[in-house]
Amino acid sequence: MKTNIIIALVGAVALATFPVLDASALTVTPTTDVTALGSVLNGSDLTVTGVTVTNGSPLQFGTFTGFSSGPFTIGNANGVVISTGLAASTIAGSSNLSTDFGVNSTSEFTNYAKGRVANFSSGHDVAALTVHFTLAFDSAVSFKYGFGSIEYPSYIGKFTDAFFAFLDGVAVGNQIVFDSKGKPVQVGNSFASAITTTDTNTAFSDPHGIMGLTTTSGALLAGNHTLTFEIGDVNDGSLDTAVFISKLNAADPGLNSGPITAPTLPFPTAYWKGNFNNRWGSPNWATDAKGTATTQTPGLDSNVFIVSGAPLTIAMGLANPTIMTLMVNDPNPVTILGLRSHTLTISGTNGSTGITIANGSGTVEIGCNLTLAGSSQIISVNNATGLILSGTVG
Repeated sequence: MKTNIIIALVGAVALATFPVLDASALTVTPTTDVTALGSVLNGSDLTVTGVTVTNGSPLQFGTFTGFSSGPFTIGNANGVVISTGLAASTIAGSSNLSTDFGVNSTSEFTNYAKGRVANFSSGHDVAALTVHFTLAFDSAVSFKYGFGSIEYPSYIGKFTDAFFAFLDGVAVGNQIVFDSKGKPVQVGNSFASAITTTDTNTAFSDPHGIMGLTTTSGALLAGNHTLTFEIGDVNDGSLDTAVFISKLNAADPGLNSGPITAPTLPFPTAYWKGNFNNRWGSPNWATDAKGTATTQTPGLDSNVFIVSGAPLTIAMGLANPTIMTLMVNDPNPVTILGLRSHTLTISGTNGSTGITIANGSGTVEIGCNLTLAGSSQIISVNNATGLILSGTVG
């Protein structure tokens, strides 16, 4: 149990002067008004259609403006703040930074944290906010955020407060925010490489800390989706932690969807569109996630990204293609089928991982022969149901 210690000096004391931080321009307005929360999250090529508070005290939620005082910023000055304590107390200069509302955890927070958050035993004061949004075209959703805690630096081992975001459902496989090491965002482990104590906007300045990260999902179909943001105290309800989330934007899909660490891959990337005959031919591919660019058949220098939104079988036809990498990020089964014992060759040039199956993907089967050349012999499988290789592998 953590104890707040107050030291009183009795008798005459000498007056001392202390440095005063410049006042932050950050303003936080506590609110659960769905219109107010939704409006500050609206971004490009994406429309927020609704916001629902699903767990927590109304005092744990708010909007912020003026997150712009350097040296630490999160890319957009306005957004939503969610705290395990009082949202209003997350600005610089606040002193009320240990509020225990007695709010329970959510089942999804607990289920995900078990075995993934260091020393997790129980969740407390979990605040959960679900954002409903519509994508104008097939793309990804991206957002920047700042995650700060009063637990730092004294209690980073045992009280590992955490932040999760669940995309299109709250099952374990739907969680999409990870730190630079591919681990769930949490006090302690996540702070090891990204922490700053120099922020002048929030209450998480020296000696406490905050870090900034960007999350970009895998490819999503145009239409309606949800993001459920959850932040919670871990193992007790004292000492607050908060997350500042800036606007949601449509973006090209991230190749790091889920806990995958892969190099940044060079252009071009071929995106599966599957709008003609489900064959490995040019009418089924595009050079960008929107599908508006000139179609192409993936070639030697192509990084191939497959997501269809429905069970998919791609027939090789007469092709024996050679590509650089293969990335599958689709919750539905994907089969690449060789009708005439064809061979798919993956070159893996530029040090790239040959095949990556993203976290949350359905079963992937490569039914043709497979040749892994060079560094492409690395296969990263991160889904629950695995990768099936039915042909010969060379």
